[in-house]
Amino acid sequence: MIRVKGLQKYFFRHKRNEIHVLNDMTIDFPESGLVVLLGPSGSGKTTLLNVIGGLDSVQQGTIEFDDQQINRYKSSTWDKIRNESVGYIFQNYNLLPQLSVYDNIALVLKMVGIHDPNIIDQRVAYILKAVKMYPFRKKKSTQLSGGQQQRVAIARALVKNPRVIIADEPTGNLDSKNTIDIMNIIKEISKQKLVVLVTHERNIANVYGDRIIEIKDGQIIDDHLNESDHEHNVSEENILYLKDMNQITELGNSNVKLSLYNDSDQVIDPVNIRLIVKNKTLYLDIDSSLTKVRLINESSNLLVKDEHYVKKNKEQLLETAFKTDMLDNKDVHKSFRTIVSIKQIFMLALQKILYSSRKGKIMLFSFIMSGAVIALSIAMVSATIIPDLSNMRYENNYVRVRQTQFSKMDYDELVAYSDDDAKLYVNTLGTIEISVLDPLNEDKALFKLQYSKGMFQPADSEITLDIIDHVSRSKIVKGRMPQTHNEFVITSELADQSIQTQGAEFGVWSWDHLMLEDFEISGVPVKLVGITKSDRNIVYTTRDFANMIKPTSYLTQAPIYVGTLNATIIGDHYLDESLITQGQLPTGDQVIVSQALYDALYKLPSGQDWPKTFDDFDYTISGVFTDTERLIVGSNQIIEKARYDKVSSFYVYSSRPRALVSTLEADDIEAILELDEQTNIFNQATIQARITTTIVTLVIIGFTLLGFYFIMHSSMVSRIYEISVYRALGMKKTEIFFSFMIEILILSTVTSLIGYGIATIGLIQSSNTLIGMFRAFLVTPLTILIGIIILYLINLIGGMFPIFLLLRKTPAQILAQYDI
Repeated sequence: MIRVKGLQKYFFRHKRNEIHVLNDMTIDFPESGLVVLLGPSGSGKTTLLNVIGGLDSVQQGTIEFDDQQINRYKSSTWDKIRNESVGYIFQNYNLLPQLSVYDNIALVLKMVGIHDPNIIDQRVAYILKAVKMYPFRKKKSTQLSGGQQQRVAIARALVKNPRVIIADEPTGNLDSKNTIDIMNIIKEISKQKLVVLVTHERNIANVYGDRIIEIKDGQIIDDHLNESDHEHNVSEENILYLKDMNQITELGNSNVKLSLYNDSDQVIDPVNIRLIVKNKTLYLDIDSSLTKVRLINESSNLLVKDEHYVKKNKEQLLETAFKTDMLDNKDVHKSFRTIVSIKQIFMLALQKILYSSRKGKIMLFSFIMSGAVIALSIAMVSATIIPDLSNMRYENNYVRVRQTQFSKMDYDELVAYSDDDAKLYVNTLGTIEISVLDPLNEDKALFKLQYSKGMFQPADSEITLDIIDHVSRSKIVKGRMPQTHNEFVITSELADQSIQTQGAEFGVWSWDHLMLEDFEISGVPVKLVGITKSDRNIVYTTRDFANMIKPTSYLTQAPIYVGTLNATIIGDHYLDESLITQGQLPTGDQVIVSQALYDALYKLPSGQDWPKTFDDFDYTISGVFTDTERLIVGSNQIIEKARYDKVSSFYVYSSRPRALVSTLEADDIEAILELDEQTNIFNQATIQARITTTIVTLVIIGFTLLGFYFIMHSSMVSRIYEISVYRALGMKKTEIFFSFMIEILILSTVTSLIGYGIATIGLIQSSNTLIGMFRAFLVTPLTILIGIIILYLINLIGGMFPIFLLLRKTPAQILAQYDI
């Protein structure tokens, strides 16, 4: 089952005090039987046990466990072997003081995947009765004597029915009677399993050992099968044989009988004893020169026999009622879960907070402050990293184009790109004003949806107009998409700014209130039906409506010149047919003109047929309608082309904006993705601020890392014994990592996160004041989330680092140290 070959292990390697603790050691262990390792202290016996049990590593050599050959120490491999196949009886017990005797033993059953409470209770009770510790099952290990703790440690190793038992001086703290009982159990187990036992008592080795290996200075000096028939020469100290003593006195009557025995001929001083019975309780009043007094009862582990001591032969000595069948796990359902529950971890973290010392409370308060400082740092860094795009007129897919008389592309040529880009749209709409009407006076507007973007911007910034095709339904956060021409959608930025700046004055407190108001755009009544998520200042309407309204921007006010006269071209979608005085509604490339324009241009007889064409006029006129302004009404394509011909700067929406930029630049036309332009401007302006805030943030992160390192280092030191026991029993590193990780997350939540939240709320409130105009910090849902992630990562890295350093050590190395 186990074979070690060429084991070489040194302590203090390559130092002046180097110790060659295992010197080229090769041993083949049998499948079953009791193998005893004998040797003086420091000979390497315990080190050999640690190596074959996976608690320690070697510099050279191989270990074969079943069919698995292990050349290099790998903790995960040994954890699995030690957890499932090895029961380790430690010389120093290694019981968990916070657990009862019962729970110390139940723990290893849970570690091998047994969680059925009935099975656990049955097996724990059986093994505790076998080692005569069942009456003490509810006591903590710290309430037990050394011998009792040793018996519990033995029970813990045996209860999971391992295939290999490794025992380091298992009877060193036991009296002779318990030594015999325990060794009989171990001997019974060795009939089916391998037991490797270290002892200093050659008599135990001779009586119980099937094979005895003697070790000195890390080398095997003798290895032989034990075939002798020794008798155990240790008396049973817990049994008092009265016939082997001298009876000095015997007194009695019908109520009481008193006898005095002495185990030698030594004369003892008189003993005065008074027996008192009160309330069914027996009191003993003893006056004697003998200061050591013991009471014999069920819990004293002492027995009185009125007979002579008879030495048992080996066969009689090995008799035991213990049967390994009672611990068979073959048909037991197993499921592997986390041993230390989240509830236990939470309570541990809570205790650390509630019962921390004054110094600890100062440390916890510093974590609250560090959370606040991290929030401020993240907000400052965000303001220098996340571009300020508030000056962008449109969404990210828009390209700004500037043409000159020397490099200009025909409208039809530009639109032809739609063959490759179905969503291409030439936007020359410009900006508009939207008014909220006074219900008591339709000619009076309560306020306009305009806002200031900052102290260096005009007090009333203009609202950009775009078509509803560029709004994603998934980004509608309130209401719906427009269904008719007189409905429109605005951005959340425009809605929020309008409410914050002027809404409260007129009873508009929320989006719901805003959507109940009556609006007009360029004098046309409209209905607000939806709000889309965006940080731009945009109104979205249908394409027909956008081309119908009269623009206010210089971009679209440019008139169409006809001779010495001028006219404004608008869409035809809301033209009332009853206003037509001549001809009919336009179709295709036709237009209809107002009476004012028609009269100014032509003095023709009214009876001429329609449609008509005229010199120096690019359009075919289908008719005339009543209007006092000089207007030309046409289709979307006509109006968009007309606006295009009168401007040199405009915006183009594209599904592939960067490809469009490359194409236009190839034709010597200035084109830039506005997102890139604004980002470049921002980056140039914030280089110095970015460097400064980054340095400050790194310093803050460094101090936070150190703080959590020291507090978790302190926690780890206080629990290093617990960790060492868990590792020795085979608990995986990941479970211990998980335990400490949850503790760190809890500590972070009740300290750093609180400070972070308070600071974030303060920053959000400040952003709505004059301070926010300088954009010294930026707080958005995304930056808040990123900040929280960074906060927890900092605390986890700082807190887990000492745990990581500790768990790099082997279980034996952790067991050997109780301070770091």
